[in-house]
Amino acid sequence: MASPPDPDRIDFRNNIKKKMLMRTSLRLPRGLLGLVLCGVVLVASALAQSPTVNSLTGPRQVANAGQSFTFTVNATGAAPLTYQWRRNGFPVAGATGVSFTLGSVSARDNGYYQVVVANGAGSVTSAPVFLDVLYSVGQLVAW
Repeated sequence: MASPPDPDRIDFRNNIKKKMLMRTSLRLPRGLLGLVLCGVVLVASALAQSPTVNSLTGPRQVANAGQSFTFTVNATGAAPLTYQWRRNGFPVAGATGVSFTLGSVSARDNGYYQVVVANGAGSVTSAPVFLDVLYSVGQLVAW
């Protein structure tokens, strides 16, 4: 019974002049893509690592009305990483960095915030974080 193929082994077969069978077997480290051309191995590129969100403050955050609030994400993956922050599922204009700051928060800033982190290998969306803006009694009377 034949053993299962080794995922790290790439077999290249080439029938030369229909009489001679040339078989080349090549073993590459995981994560590398190779090409055999006339018996020479060319390493085309390292496969890029998709981004991963390691931490984002959550799942619920509280901010006092009138103060600023900053979200920050810790993500890893093959560079360059890009960021797009979202509020209630919609992109926030200009919020494309590791951190996103809301200045002088108010009731309109209540909602779910997420970040989409992307690179050439793919993208990942963080879990949502709910921002709850609190008002003091004096602020509610003046509102």
